[in-house]
Amino acid sequence: MEGDIKVFSREGKGSSFIICIPVDPIVSETRHLLQIESIKNIVGPKNLKAMVVDDIPLNNIILKDFFVKMGVEVVDSAENGESACEKFKNILARRDQLNIVTMDLDMPIMDGKAAAKVIRNFEIENDLDPCLLVITSGNSIESEIKECMDPSGEIRADAFLKKPLSMEDLIRVVMS
Repeated sequence: MEGDIKVFSREGKGSSFIICIPVDPIVSETRHLLQIESIKNIVGPKNLKAMVVDDIPLNNIILKDFFVKMGVEVVDSAENGESACEKFKNILARRDQLNIVTMDLDMPIMDGKAAAKVIRNFEIENDLDPCLLVITSGNSIESEIKECMDPSGEIRADAFLKKPLSMEDLIRVVMS
């Protein structure tokens, strides 16, 4: 079928299999409610910058593509929470702008919750305006969503998007 199979495996953690099969896209009216150019006109002029954090390379690629189509510059990406925290601090130390961080919950080394707490504490300690923090997860239970979205909690996420993500959901979050 002229496709591709990728395998990512971590000893003691498990394996992920990504199977890509080229198919013709299905055009759906609901999937194309917002035209790409009008999205860029609405979101793009704000000169927003984002960082994408996910341990699955394909998820990073998809989110980066969504942001590019929205006219949002992706300044960096990370594959685990520890790397994300370091990159977040370095971006702000350079006096660069970072408006949006998407954070996967289930990652190696440091998970998304722990990384989000570090980022929120760094913002408070340095008297920074909080970035738009969007939690992403394929395994989301209601208690986890509540913990992440609690405005008085340690994470204080602005949104929680369940995987698989859609561009429309991400647009709604950024526009809000």
